[in-house]
Amino acid sequence: MEENNKINLTKNENASDDVKKEIKIEDVNPAEDLQRRAAETVAEPTPAQPVQPQSVVGNGSEDIPTKEEISNRNKTIGMAGMAVAVLAFCLLVGAIFGGGGSYKEPVKNYFESMEKGSGKKLEKAYGDDIVDALDEMFEEAGAYDEDEDVKDIDDAFDALAEENHDDLVEEYGKNIKIKHEIVDKEEMSDKELEKLQKSLKESLDKKCKVKKGYELEVQATVKGKDDKETDITKMKVIKLNGDWVVYDEALFLELLFGF
Repeated sequence: MEENNKINLTKNENASDDVKKEIKIEDVNPAEDLQRRAAETVAEPTPAQPVQPQSVVGNGSEDIPTKEEISNRNKTIGMAGMAVAVLAFCLLVGAIFGGGGSYKEPVKNYFESMEKGSGKKLEKAYGDDIVDALDEMFEEAGAYDEDEDVKDIDDAFDALAEENHDDLVEEYGKNIKIKHEIVDKEEMSDKELEKLQKSLKESLDKKCKVKKGYELEVQATVKGKDDKETDITKMKVIKLNGDWVVYDEALFLELLFGF
């Protein structure tokens, strides 16, 4: 799911200092200067004109923006910020409701199901389409009638996840923790996807659309109270009917004949 500019404020120079810098010594006439001073003594003093502040950006030579220009500029900045916020919200909503998630999600759910012995996590890894299709197959085959502990598809996945977890406890000890990392991925070809789509349609007896898929190499570290081991396993993930799921040919046989 993992990026400041600073504006240097330039100090305004005193207006009288600017005037002094512009006047050259050779341009000053002593006589005219005395007349000017006398006139200023008699004349009524004029109020001092306010010094216009320079812009905080640039060297002060730019035109000072009007109140209307500043207002329009602020509106533009505000609209741009709003557009960014709306875009971010749309992306978030798309990811949650319509984007099918990431190909990494089913992999994460798969390993969490083994770590916790969670059937719900395992169901998420395989996706609703496969889970629902398996449920129909089990109903038709009478699998739920033959096993007192497996009355529905949730029971079937619970039993499978618990069995996987128990195998890890037996080998590595209690308090199982699994860390995984996808170290390599290879995109499946159109021909492979087409073949897989046909196979799924026949197996699940329902409409299947497989648009994308990866063959992954996942490095997993299993740690228990007694032992620890790191190994690399190969997995397939596919985008089935818009959702990323784990594709496991052995799952059907394991569930169909495991109960």
